[in-house]
Amino acid sequence: TPLSPMDSSSPSQEGLITDLRIMTLEKQLNIELKVKQGAENMIQSLTSGHRDKKLLQEAQQMLDDSRAKIEFLRMRIMKVRQARQQQHARGDAPLSNGETTTGK
Repeated sequence: TPLSPMDSSSPSQEGLITDLRIMTLEKQLNIELKVKQGAENMIQSLTSGHRDKKLLQEAQQMLDDSRAKIEFLRMRIMKVRQARQQQHARGDAPLSNGETTTGK
């Protein structure tokens, strides 16, 4: 396939793959932020309402898991962006518009 990482891809294909990876991670991050918000809302509702301890514990665990996933996704996005910037600095990777930094 044209976007397979195992193929010997051109610099412009590598740039597109990197951009797709960042977009996918950002989409996952947005979903996880919504999960976190839902868990926070559930905790708020449970603490002000009937106080089901088991449900409250599950919501708190969901919130903790979501926070960990958010932190992981933010780190992955940062690492992918840093790797792209390092490739650009070396001149062996395309800019996001597909042009190379060497002007080729």
